[in-house]
Amino acid sequence: MPFPPWTGSFREASVTQRSTKALRHRDFYRRLDALLDRIDQTQGFESMLSSLLEEVTRSFADWIGLESARLYRDDGEGYVVLRSFGVKGSKILGFRIDRGYEVLRHIPPNRTVYFPPDDPRVDRQLEESLGVRHFAAFLIGETRDYIAAFGLSEDADVQEAMLILSTLRHAIETHLRQQELEGQMLEARSIQTSLFPESPPPFAGFDLAGKSIAADQVGGDIIDFLPITPDELGLVVGDASGHGLPAALQARDVITGLRMGVEKDLKITSIFTRLNRVIHRSGLTSRFVSLFFGELESDGSFVYVNAGHDPGLLLRAKGPKELLKSTGLVLGPIEDLQYRRGWVEMQPGDVLVLYTDGIIERQGLDEQYGFDRMEDFIRRKLAEGVELDRIPDALLDDVFAFGQEQAWADDATVMLIRRHRSGKKARRADRG
Repeated sequence: MPFPPWTGSFREASVTQRSTKALRHRDFYRRLDALLDRIDQTQGFESMLSSLLEEVTRSFADWIGLESARLYRDDGEGYVVLRSFGVKGSKILGFRIDRGYEVLRHIPPNRTVYFPPDDPRVDRQLEESLGVRHFAAFLIGETRDYIAAFGLSEDADVQEAMLILSTLRHAIETHLRQQELEGQMLEARSIQTSLFPESPPPFAGFDLAGKSIAADQVGGDIIDFLPITPDELGLVVGDASGHGLPAALQARDVITGLRMGVEKDLKITSIFTRLNRVIHRSGLTSRFVSLFFGELESDGSFVYVNAGHDPGLLLRAKGPKELLKSTGLVLGPIEDLQYRRGWVEMQPGDVLVLYTDGIIERQGLDEQYGFDRMEDFIRRKLAEGVELDRIPDALLDDVFAFGQEQAWADDATVMLIRRHRSGKKARRADRG
């Protein structure tokens, strides 16, 4: 029994025939998008397809003359009817079509095919047993294990039916690709989360804090604390150009390379030379990574390399601030580069701020957040006695509000390191 006609707004008699068709198409696309959005990924592939076929048959039967819809699955011996709507309904569930059926061999990938009653490839007796005289069909899935078939009425508008069914096929394929991409993004996020620290490790004589926000599901900002010895700690903040999955993969490679270099006890400048060469040869030469990496010792000695990253901000408890500027170019574009090291001594009460440009370049109504505003905010919180581990969240909240609470346009990261008020005198580190 055919489904009842759809009674949506596009059937109103007050619009012209031309307008009605346009409104029908618009409404179909909207309903299809809404249905795809409602489908839970945990529902399963076959349930998703069943829901789609049922909705299309129910909603558009009268418009384009759909009498039935069937979902087939390849079970190795043939295609078996999994779901059936309309004519025959559940009576034909389990019906198998032999793989040698001529029709099956003439349904190409990425195309909807129409089979009229006089098509010599059609087995009329077989189709009549399914309650069908003429129909359209398309393959579904990466391995084309499924077929969706639609029986049309004698007075069906074939042109309209093919347009709608072709749109349906495209929507299903797009949805499947989107689900696959989202799965890859979730996997990348899981990998990235496992690489980045949940919280800073304890390091005697210092308070540590940090926070990173990705503009997409995964981001290209880098933040890490690398324990080297009980008296040495590596500090990492960086930014792979762009954001999203490509930047996240580049960030992953940087973290892995840094950790390997530290484990092999390589000189800090050698680590950067090798890392730059690896990134250059990765094939993503249109991309680059700015990176700040330093080795902090418990006596306050801090050796660092700044590869084209924003300058570190050292807020002195006594005396003017210092900027830890670039000691070499960004990683990636040029294969053979040498990097210099910098050195500072963190005195008791000093605070080091490392960050990415997602903070200072956050756009407000008519200006960017800027370096000075970031410095003033951190100084104010320190003066108010706010715990160090609360300042990154507070800063990012302030930056987000400054941008009118619009979605982040870039990843944003900040790291704070404060030396306790008492501590032994630093010695200049020998690692170079």
